Parts: sequence; C-alpha cells; structure tokens
Amino acid sequence: NPDSKKSATTQNETEAKEAEIPKEIKVDVVIPNEIKVFSDRRSTKCEGIFNPNTEALVVLKGSKISIDVVDSFTSSEIDFRSKLMVGKITQEGYNYQLTENIIFTSPSGAIKFCTGSNINGWKYWTNSEGKSLDELYRKNKIKNPLF
Repeated sequence: NPDSKKSATTQNETEAKEAEIPKEIKVDVVIPNEIKVFSDRRSTKCEGIFNPNTEALVVLKGSKISIDVVDSFTSSEIDFRSKLMVGKITQEGYNYQLTENIIFTSPSGAIKFCTGSNINGWKYWTNSEGKSLDELYRKNKIKNPLF
C-alpha cells in the first residue's frame, strides 16, 4: 500500500529530526524570577520579594517594621512613611506589623520604610543564606547581560 509506505517515511523523517534536537539544554546561569529577602536592621523583622525584572520589592504582610525613625529623617520622609502606613499596620510590642503587602520601586525605598532610617537596601536585604541583593543581583547583572 503506497499510503503506508509514505506514512512510514514521514515517521522516520520526524524521528530523525527529533533526534537532532537536544533533550536538555544546559545554562551556566539560572535567572530567578523572584528572590525572597529578609532584613532585621534596627530591630525589625521584615520579609520581601524582589523582582529582578523591575527591581521592585514587595514588603510582605506580617513584616515587623520600626515604630520610630532616626533623627536625620526629614519631615517629608516622615510624612511619606506615615501615609504609607495608614490602615496597613497594627502595633506588636515595640514594632508595627504590616497587615498587607506594600510594593516599593527599589530595595532602598523598602528598607527605608521598614527601618525608619536611610540605609542601602541593596546591601541590607539578604536571602536566607545571608547574601545581599547586591551580591545576588547587581554584581551578576554586570557579569551577565541576560539579567
């Protein structure tokens, strides 16, 4: 039957093409979609999710943030922080606890909110192994343009 001969030839060609496609592609660098981060600066206990595509950081519900702010905080920084907290915190001992997630456009903006101080979020947000976002993301971004 000519149709069965044609079908067998097509199947053999398909199998030959599939054999040329590598079953596993190895990549030297794995690009994470999100990085879970933590900070305990100034007696806080904050958790967040960093998005390497946008460099935004979401401070997660349940994070314990500082009640007070450092003396060097300006009145506009205090006002901004206070407005962000409205309806989103409860007092838990010597800290406020977030009752919902809050998104920030940068790690430094997020940590500034959490600690009530001007510190570098790239340095003080770390993963569960203690590596900073600077180590995990920015230094790798320079080495690997895929970030």
